[in-house]
Amino acid sequence: AKNIDLEGPTLFPELDPENALGLVMKLLGNIGSILSNMLLVLLTVTFMLLDTTGFMTRLRQVSPDPSASQRYLSEFATNVRRYLALKTWLSLITGLGVGLWVAFMGLDFPLIWGMLAFFFN
Repeated sequence: AKNIDLEGPTLFPELDPENALGLVMKLLGNIGSILSNMLLVLLTVTFMLLDTTGFMTRLRQVSPDPSASQRYLSEFATNVRRYLALKTWLSLITGLGVGLWVAFMGLDFPLIWGMLAFFFN
């Protein structure tokens, strides 16, 4: 091993404590993002299933105040639909913006970049 520099910091720069802390912070941020997206999907699927007529019939049968329960659930489902519509429009605008920007910059595949921005937003 003549004339070969085998010092620790040059061999493993990724193991620097400052880099490790940055990686841990990114990991925690990504985990939080994944969990919030999972919760959104779970709520969406739940309210899509609750929106069936059979559920409303069962709710009227078991609720002490069926009209109030149905009204609250309907209002919540309406708010979820509004949120999803707004989120879809904002994602569409983001996708169009990214696609146009990529095309303006002269990069390859602006349509794919725009679609990726839409779906991952």
